[in-house]
Amino acid sequence: MIEINFSLLLVQIITFLIALFVVWKISWGPLTKMMEKRAQDIRNDIESAKAERLAAEELRKSYEAQINRSKLEARRLIIEAMEQGNAERASIVEAAHEESNNIILHAKHELGEEKERLKKELQNDVTNLAIKISEKLIKSSIDKAVQDKVFKDTLDKLGEVGKDSVQ
Repeated sequence: MIEINFSLLLVQIITFLIALFVVWKISWGPLTKMMEKRAQDIRNDIESAKAERLAAEELRKSYEAQINRSKLEARRLIIEAMEQGNAERASIVEAAHEESNNIILHAKHELGEEKERLKKELQNDVTNLAIKISEKLIKSSIDKAVQDKVFKDTLDKLGEVGKDSVQ
């Protein structure tokens, strides 16, 4: 059986208690301080991470707001450019209409002048033709009354023809 030596047991218990006291005084204090410092560092790191997360969230919101402002500004610039382009297009169309109207007016004016010139030219031709007919009549020695009647009839007919062709 097992024998228990009480004196040896007592010495071992006392030695254990002394060793425990020494370890407690030498190691336990610094160990607990080190563990408390580590726990505090972890708490500080957690608080720092929370603060950084909040700052990152604020920065993200700021960037999103800036992006939205940029999008709005881009839309505004596009709309402004479109309005300016439309105004420029309207200005160009108006200028083209004015120019075409000026060309039409100029053409009408030239056409009127040409009509007047042709009318005068036709009258001159009719007059010259009447003079040539008169000369021929005079040369053929018809009496004066007949000559006047033929000349007047010819001029009237040529005048009617000239008026019809001018209109």
